[in-house]
Amino acid sequence: MRLFSAIELSNHDKRAIFEWRDRHLNPYLVDTSSHVASANFHITLAFFGDVAGNKQEQLCQYLDSTHLSIAYIPRTLTFDHLEFWPKTGICCLRPSHTPEQIHKLAEAHAKAGNKIGSRKSKHPYKAHITLARGLNALERLPAAPNIEIEVHTLSLFESQRNKAGQYSYHAIEQWQVDKHAS
Repeated sequence: MRLFSAIELSNHDKRAIFEWRDRHLNPYLVDTSSHVASANFHITLAFFGDVAGNKQEQLCQYLDSTHLSIAYIPRTLTFDHLEFWPKTGICCLRPSHTPEQIHKLAEAHAKAGNKIGSRKSKHPYKAHITLARGLNALERLPAAPNIEIEVHTLSLFESQRNKAGQYSYHAIEQWQVDKHAS
C-alpha cells in the first residue's frame, strides 16, 4: 500500500477551495484536466511510500505515540498564498505563515516513517494544498484567497491509482486532534 499522512479537510473547507479554484484559478489554466479532485484536497504531513501490512501496524503505533506527545496543534490554519512550482508542475495554496507546531507534527510523522524504513524526504516541509498538477507553465497567478482551514482530523491515507491514471485517497486510520488543539 502507498501511504501518506495528512491533515484531513472538512467537506466545507474542500468546497470553499474548489469554488475559489473554479472562479479564480481556472481562467489561468490551459487544461483543467490537471485539477486535483476536490475529494483529494488535504495537507500532507509525510509520505511513506509502499508499506507492507506488518509495517503499517507499526507505523500506526508510532503515530499514536507521536500524537500523544504533542501538546498543542493549532485549531485553524489560514491559506493565503498561491504558488506554482515549475519543477513539479504543481499549483498549490500555502499559508504565508506555518505554525511551528505543524512543522513539528510533520517532522514527527516523517520520523515515524523512518522507523519502518520509509525513505527520508530531501525537501524541507512546506504545508500546502495541491490544486492542480502536471502543469507545464503558469504565466500569471491570480490573487490568493484567504481561506481558513479548521484542523480536526489527522489521517493515514492509502493512495490508489485507477486504470485511467487518476488517484483516490482513502483514510485507513484517523486521529481526532480536538483534544490537543486550542
